[in-house]
Amino acid sequence: MSKFKLNKEPPKRFDVHKNLPQSYVPDSRRRALEASKLASQIDKKKPRKRRWIKRSLLAVFLLVFIPFAIFAGWNARNAAKASEKMFGTGNLTRLLIPTKLANQDGRVNILLVGYSKDDPGHDGAELTDSILILSLDNQKKTGYMLSIPRDLYIEIPGYGTARVNEAYQAGEKSGFKEDGYPDGGVGLLEKTISDKLDIKFHYYAVIDYGTVKDIVKALDGITVKIDSKDPRGIYDPGFLAKEGSKLRLKNG
Repeated sequence: MSKFKLNKEPPKRFDVHKNLPQSYVPDSRRRALEASKLASQIDKKKPRKRRWIKRSLLAVFLLVFIPFAIFAGWNARNAAKASEKMFGTGNLTRLLIPTKLANQDGRVNILLVGYSKDDPGHDGAELTDSILILSLDNQKKTGYMLSIPRDLYIEIPGYGTARVNEAYQAGEKSGFKEDGYPDGGVGLLEKTISDKLDIKFHYYAVIDYGTVKDIVKALDGITVKIDSKDPRGIYDPGFLAKEGSKLRLKNG
C-alpha cells in the first residue's frame, strides 16, 4: 500500500476582494484614462486663451477710447466756455433736450448785439456797433438776417433822437426796466427797434470780443480767404501802436 504525505496546511483560496497589481490596467480602461487626461489638459488651455483674447480686446478698446474721451472732453469744455459768454449758460446737456421755441406766426426773431465792453481802455465800449436781426421760419425751415446800421438816427424812448448804437448805453445808464422787455441796455435797444420796425423779439444775444475769440477757438480756427483788388491785400494804416500799428493781411 502506497503512502501519501498529506499537507496539513489548508489550500490557498483566491481573495475576490484583493485588487489587481497597479501595473495591470486593461486596454479599454487605459484608453479611457488617457482620453480623460487629454480632455482635462485641453479644458485647462481654453480659459487661458480666452483670457488672453479678452485682455487684448480690452487693451485695444482703452487705446481707442481714452484719446477720444480726452478730445471730446476738451472740445466740450471749450464749447461750454463759449456758450457761457454768449448765452449765459455753459450747460451743454440742454443742447440734447429739444425745446419748442417761442414764435410769432411761425417765426422766431432773435436780436444779436455786438459791443466791445471787454476791451480795456476802449472809448464807447457800450456802443453796439453791430446790430443784427435774425428771423427764422419754423415751417419752411428758412431764415434771413437784417443788419441795422449803427449810425441810423432814430427816436430812442426816454432818451431822444440819437444814433441807434447809443440805445444800449442809454439803457444801462438809466437802468431801463419795462414789462415785456429785458432789463438794462438790451431792453431799451429791443424796444427802440421793435417800436420802429413792428417786430417782436423772442430771444437776444449780446456778444463781445472775448466771445468771438472763444467761439473761434472752440471751432479750432476759421479759414478766411482774402481776395482784395488791392495788391497789398487788406491794408489799414489807421490802427494805433497799442493795437499792433498798421493792419496788413495778404491776399490768399
